[in-house]
Amino acid sequence: MDSPFHPVTRVRPTMVQRLFGRQPPANALVTLIDRLRTADSVQVVRDAELDALGREYRIDIRTTFHHDLTGLYREYLVYCLTDRHLSNDELADLEHLRSLFGLDAAVVDAVHRTVARQLYLKSVDEVLADGAVSSEERAFLQRLREDLAIPEAIAENMLDVKRSQLEAKSRKSRK
Repeated sequence: MDSPFHPVTRVRPTMVQRLFGRQPPANALVTLIDRLRTADSVQVVRDAELDALGREYRIDIRTTFHHDLTGLYREYLVYCLTDRHLSNDELADLEHLRSLFGLDAAVVDAVHRTVARQLYLKSVDEVLADGAVSSEERAFLQRLREDLAIPEAIAENMLDVKRSQLEAKSRKSRK
C-alpha cells in the first residue's frame, strides 16, 4: 500500500545552528513525516517518538506544527476515503493520529466535514457528467451521504447547485 504522506526535504542548518550543533526545528516535522511514510502502519508511531523528537529539537511538536499536523491528518483522511468508505481499521488509524498529534475534536470534526463535502461534490460531478442521475446513481449518492454523515438538506443543496451550474454551462455552450 502506498503512503499518503509525501516526502519532504530536510532544511539545511544555518551557520549558527551548525556552530551550536543544532538542527532547524522544521527537521523534526520532516523526521516525523519520514517515519510515518516508512512505517507499516501509522499506529506503530507512538507518543514517545514524538516526545523524543521534541526533546531533540527543543520544541513542542504538537504546538509548533499544529497546522502541519492537522494537514497530515487531512492527507491521511483523504487517502482513506479513496474508496469512498472508512473501514474500522482506517477509523482506528485516524483516531490514533488524532491522539498522537494532539488534535481536539473540533479541529478533527472540521477536517472531516470539509473533506466529506469535497468528496461528495466530486462524486456529484461524476454522477452528473452524463447530464442525468439514474436510480443507481441516486442510491450511490444516498449511501455516500449517509457514510460521510452529510445532512440531507446540505447534500440536496449541493446536488441542486451542481445541476444548476451544469445547466448554465450547457445553455452558454448552445449560444
